[in-house]
Amino acid sequence: MKKYIIVITFILLISIVNAANLDKNVEKELNNKNEVDVIVYLKDVNNLKKIQATDFKTNIRKNSIQNLGNDFKIKYEYSSLNGFSGKINKNALEKLKNDPNVKEIYLNQKRKIFLQDSVPLINATLMHNKVINNINLTGKGQTICILDTGINYSHNDFGSCTSLGNGTNCRVTSGYDYVNNNNDPYDDNGHGTHVAGIIAANGNIKGVAPEANLTIIKVCDNTGNCSDSAIIAGFDFCINNKNNFNINVISMSLGGGLYSNYCNDDPLAPIINSAVGNNVTVAIASGNGLNNDGVGRNSQIAAPACVQNATSVTSSTKQDTIS
Repeated sequence: MKKYIIVITFILLISIVNAANLDKNVEKELNNKNEVDVIVYLKDVNNLKKIQATDFKTNIRKNSIQNLGNDFKIKYEYSSLNGFSGKINKNALEKLKNDPNVKEIYLNQKRKIFLQDSVPLINATLMHNKVINNINLTGKGQTICILDTGINYSHNDFGSCTSLGNGTNCRVTSGYDYVNNNNDPYDDNGHGTHVAGIIAANGNIKGVAPEANLTIIKVCDNTGNCSDSAIIAGFDFCINNKNNFNINVISMSLGGGLYSNYCNDDPLAPIINSAVGNNVTVAIASGNGLNNDGVGRNSQIAAPACVQNATSVTSSTKQDTIS
């Protein structure tokens, strides 16, 4: 009898160790809907050479997706970290919970765009004429990857591009639209263009880095809603194309919620950590400006700016005080 008890206990322990971390909101939503949008992270592969690990991760991802069959409608596959996203039903959720390769299952959240100014308040204008060790401080030769509502790349402050990467002085060199799934991340809201202007405008208005190139990833729709699955896909693009376009920074002015401590369990934390691990700085607006109650926050910031490896950029007033 004792042997049976030991074996059963061992099996239960294995099940607990292998169990995926499940966002409780997934089951809650499935109680009211036939299917929900989720993000699935798979377990890391250790002790393998880079090429072997990449192939192994790809096979694991393909097998996990295939195992879901018709109970799953895929939206994105992620390669910079191993995972995928799409719509699942209750059957698919049970399959994911029993898949030993699944690490985490999150509900696909919606974030909202943030918008603040301005360049002179951070003294960026004082740096434009500086040269240190023969390196200018205007962003020349560098590329910033912006995840937002897109950009009006035809604007003369960005080099009057006719399309991505096309035009005599065009500095919007690459990008993608993950809202409409095409190669034209044109801005149908205005927020992304404004953010890009703060970062890199070079015309009547000078941005923080007026000679930098831009990779523009449209992850927010025309109403300013931004899904986590699209944001992760945008990160994936920037990380995978880091060397192709010399991307050194990922910038986001979006988020949701307010936190007083680190939010390292946020669904976007793994992809932020992946970017930083690939030597790409991730700058995210703190979202501490005026909220629905009309009150600014000086002791709380929004997710995912509160992820420990993110560089949080606070909001200030035009009088240079914290909002």
